[in-house]
Amino acid sequence: LSAQVAATSPNDLPLTYILGSNNLPTSITFDANTHIVSGTLPYVTANTTYSLSVQAYDGSIGVSRTFTILNKYNPAPTWISNSIANAVENVGYSYQMVATNTYSDTVIYTLSNGTALPTGLSMSQGGLITGKIANAVSDYTVPMVFAANNGFFSNYTSLTMTVNHDNGPVWVSNASLSGREQTLFSTVLVANNSLGLSITYSNSTAIGNNLTLLSNGLLYGVVPAVTSNTSTSFDVVATDAA
Repeated sequence: LSAQVAATSPNDLPLTYILGSNNLPTSITFDANTHIVSGTLPYVTANTTYSLSVQAYDGSIGVSRTFTILNKYNPAPTWISNSIANAVENVGYSYQMVATNTYSDTVIYTLSNGTALPTGLSMSQGGLITGKIANAVSDYTVPMVFAANNGFFSNYTSLTMTVNHDNGPVWVSNASLSGREQTLFSTVLVANNSLGLSITYSNSTAIGNNLTLLSNGLLYGVVPAVTSNTSTSFDVVATDAA
């Protein structure tokens, strides 16, 4: 806090400023020479008003005025994040922690109570959690305590992250396909992932027979002419994001 009180003399006489009755905290002072009220407002648990009476004296006449200072209560941030997104092994992770503050003070996010993020993840002071968690043998949970601080007070929230082990894609499409010679063949190969991860498809051996496989699982092409029923084998790999 730094504020100057000032008065004017109609006769342009020099003025002396005298502090009168007040309830200023000890951390706030009044300098009679500069007539500046300054200092650090103390922590309060509710809005608090201080008052001070200052007399401007021109050598013969003194006029007093009472000034007030409002010390606004700055409560700890309020958590908006009441849960945290689960993570999957070997998949890039990004999650933004969010807490709001009554005033414009910057909110700083940290881990508290000796807790930590899973290995491979880190959190910025702005609360953004990023990274990638290495192989997990099975699903596991990580309890954490997060702190949001506005430079004055902290608020804490306890959240638990689940790290999921990826069991890989499971084929849904039948391994036996059929088409007719000299006609357009088209089918979509499908595999599922229990974690809902995206899946891409590729052939690990040559397909042949004028067929093409796209990464989204679409297998298409014109089947060539044959003189009898003909079988061709090829391998397709379904790969999820993990």
